[in-house]
Amino acid sequence: MTETRVLSYREIAKVFDITVPSARNMVRRQMWHRMPSNDPKTVRVLVPVEEIPVRRPKPDATCDALSNGS
Repeated sequence: MTETRVLSYREIAKVFDITVPSARNMVRRQMWHRMPSNDPKTVRVLVPVEEIPVRRPKPDATCDALSNGS
């Protein structure tokens, strides 16, 4: 059994850097399990952890200045 995270469509859109309609399409295509939450407007999706992209922190401007030897 794979490890999953429970995310809303809005959270999926933010994590994958896509729009909410695109997130809905992706969930449908990938056939990820959907489940209703206590709020009737919100749907939660079980997203496999290995599918979630890894974000690398962007270098800070101060780090660039220090690495140039200035």
